[in-house]
Amino acid sequence: MLYVFNIIDTPFLKMGFSSGCPWRRVARGFWNNVHPSECCGKLGWHNLELLAVFKGSLADEAAVKRALPPVTGEFWAEEMAKPLLTLLGFLGESLPLPPRPLQPPTVGREEERLPCCGGRLFHCWRCEKTFGRWHHLQQHLQSHGNVKVACQKCGIKVIKGNLRRRERGSS
Repeated sequence: MLYVFNIIDTPFLKMGFSSGCPWRRVARGFWNNVHPSECCGKLGWHNLELLAVFKGSLADEAAVKRALPPVTGEFWAEEMAKPLLTLLGFLGESLPLPPRPLQPPTVGREEERLPCCGGRLFHCWRCEKTFGRWHHLQQHLQSHGNVKVACQKCGIKVIKGNLRRRERGSS
């Protein structure tokens, strides 16, 4: 589904796609998105007002971004509310707004806020690359374990763990 949030006390809206309830999307953290500086520290549960929810897909989200480009990331200026909601209405059926949870939704990802919003970056201790999300660092670390070596028979470089299988196959 496609959702539109008003970010209270800022001149911005946030539109995006969620496979479930938009409030669960809030729990995963909007602070991971590139956002206008006026939204720093204001992307939490208490600063959001859900304006609309529509049936839609990731492809629909991409189409909206092409038709009405955002200011940055998934953030639109509040004066774009009417055209944005009209376009979303053409793309999909309007759905009832899910109720605001009584307690802030959490899934334990507070550590993944962008540095501008009080978060931290995760650093690779092998090459000093930095990542905003822990799981991106974990994926990157696997690349360090995948050392490539040359096959003695054919000279093609393959991942060390696949070398034996390659040598057996080329015999």
